[in-house]
Amino acid sequence: MFFRRDKPSSDPPAERAAAPAAAGVSADDALDLAADLLRTYGENAFDLDEAGALETRGAFDQWARHILVGAPIPGEGAPEGGGPPAKRETGRARRAFRDHRRAERDFVTTTLGHYRQATWAFLGGLRRSLASDRISDDQVSARMQGLEAAVRDGDAARIKAEAQDAVTVIARVLTEREERSATQVAELASRLDALRAELEAARSEAATDALTGLFNRGAFDEQLEREVDLSLLFRTDRALLMLDIDHFKRVNDERGHRFGDEVLRRVADVLARCFMRKDDYIARYGGEEFAIVLREVNEHTARQLAERALHALRELEIAVDDWPPIGVTASIGVAQLRDGESPPEWVERADRALYRAKNGGRDRVEVASESAALAGEAAQPSAASPTPR
Repeated sequence: MFFRRDKPSSDPPAERAAAPAAAGVSADDALDLAADLLRTYGENAFDLDEAGALETRGAFDQWARHILVGAPIPGEGAPEGGGPPAKRETGRARRAFRDHRRAERDFVTTTLGHYRQATWAFLGGLRRSLASDRISDDQVSARMQGLEAAVRDGDAARIKAEAQDAVTVIARVLTEREERSATQVAELASRLDALRAELEAARSEAATDALTGLFNRGAFDEQLEREVDLSLLFRTDRALLMLDIDHFKRVNDERGHRFGDEVLRRVADVLARCFMRKDDYIARYGGEEFAIVLREVNEHTARQLAERALHALRELEIAVDDWPPIGVTASIGVAQLRDGESPPEWVERADRALYRAKNGGRDRVEVASESAALAGEAAQPSAASPTPR
């Protein structure tokens, strides 16, 4: 199983003296909050020109560990011969956060600039096309006026010459307009294809968890709304599974974020293999928690599928670098969608079942309706109660 975290006994005296606790908030709580903020910021990073999302995630996790336990800062190794934890470089952590935030701002500004340039290029091309059409129309109009004058004079030779000139000009104008239109359509299609590809990539990235490749929390929330609407329309069963990896925080604290990331990826792979139907929807709900929506599945079948997933997870053995391998277990809460139930209410019942699975010893499945029949929903802890990890 996972190892227990050996926390430092205390911060250095100078650190404690320099950071007195605010009213009602201890120095340790403040450090925990700062580390959580850094980790959360890293977990929600996106690819920039100078750094990928995973690289940024690892860097800010390292900063969080530096703030918490004095681990080496990103890019610097541990001091030779071991020794006490390094002095916390809060100023450098602040600058790293500030610099990366500015890089994100510049990236977004540049990307928006590209969209503006494409829009202005399209408008400019349209304006030039209209101007060219006006010039061509003026040329055709001049030839037609000459032909009309020749007809009024009754000069056969002049009529023939003006008619030939008019036909030549009109044919040239039509050819130029056709060629210009074809070129503009091709250029516009190329720009639209490029914009469409960028938008599709952005939409896919916005809906996908960068670490696991599963859907992310935002995409899951939207999908849950659709599932509730579809269930109301077609009157079909739907089950929600909320899964939480047992003792995951211990892995991150003792073996580092890189090991924790590998655990998350391997668990995601197992879930993808266990829930393979086209309509099965798997998402990383947040941190070490996953959510699975199953269509046309009642609670009894959902429990069986959840038990199968737990069995597959128990067979995992994960090793990274020189760390000894570890096994993985998880706890699952199952809730079938009730008539008239909203998405938040559905999630809350599944989360309560997950809480009971954690409280009941972990590595197990709890079904919302079965637990409610035994103990009553009112007797269960509220959704705001912290779930044991």
